[in-house]
Amino acid sequence: MSEMSGTYVYIAKDRGGSRSYVGVATSLLGMGWISDFGVNHLVWFDSWPIEADALAHAERLREMTESERSGVFLKHNPEEIDLYARIQCSDPYDNQP
Repeated sequence: MSEMSGTYVYIAKDRGGSRSYVGVATSLLGMGWISDFGVNHLVWFDSWPIEADALAHAERLREMTESERSGVFLKHNPEEIDLYARIQCSDPYDNQP
């Protein structure tokens, strides 16, 4: 999976699953800095072609409770797989039959 163009809205979580962080970025590659916020597990992202729309969506996510935010990413990532490896094209699951 390669990056699309646009502005990304993402949700990252701590490995314990008790906290999430909503962020906005122009690239999801090289995001080691998210660990500064106590989260290091990318569980959801979406690309928005218009930055203002991405910022508005991120703000709506930030206004949600942790439980509501979990509903957003669990719908698409029920096993809470760290998606960062897939972005880097190094996901070990891609080579399974």
